[in-house]
Amino acid sequence: MDRSYYHYWRRLQYKLRVQYILEQSTGRTSQKPLASHVQRAIAKENAWTTNVPSVDSVLLAWVPCQEPSAAENDPVIIASVVQQKWKGLAIKSFEGKGKGVIATMEFKRNQVVCDYHGEVVSKQEGERRLETLTGEPSYLFFFKGKGGKPLCIDAQKFPCDCHPDQETYGRRMNHSCSKNSVRPQRVSLKFLDGPRECVLFFALQDIAVSEELLWDYGVRRTSFQGEGWDLS
Repeated sequence: MDRSYYHYWRRLQYKLRVQYILEQSTGRTSQKPLASHVQRAIAKENAWTTNVPSVDSVLLAWVPCQEPSAAENDPVIIASVVQQKWKGLAIKSFEGKGKGVIATMEFKRNQVVCDYHGEVVSKQEGERRLETLTGEPSYLFFFKGKGGKPLCIDAQKFPCDCHPDQETYGRRMNHSCSKNSVRPQRVSLKFLDGPRECVLFFALQDIAVSEELLWDYGVRRTSFQGEGWDLS
């Protein structure tokens, strides 16, 4: 084998392993991982006998997540929310789990991917609407708005009244708590008619073309005061 190809492969393998360990060490949090967490994640990879990343190289590769305030006045992001014309995304059908979202272009870590689009209502109204659902999937996103005010984004209606001919990507992304590639973040976007509460999805790591976008719904078996044990 040509040594140049071998060394290229080794560098690429090292880079991918650093990224993998970083993902395992940080999870959903935006805080810099502890060296002990990085060391623990590396130790779990027993099959890695050579070309093993060092703790220092993983910590140096960590980049702080983009502050939500950086998106508040971004005209491209605001226009994308209004028009629901996000670039680099497509809907794909997956056997066994229905539709999902894939990337059609590369996304860099911390880059805004799309939003969770729907009608913003109070938490109480969202809970009332949730109770009316009988056996159908829920597309209600509960979150805390500015000042900790509990709110809900209702994306249940499809297509929505404001974009009757378009698919909105946020509601189509599937769940994973271990392989999630994007994270939701509340942002108060400054529209011409005033600020609006929005939830944007930021890339947790570099995302490749054709990769499925997944996020952690935050629901566990212990959710809903233990009633989650009855959920499939």
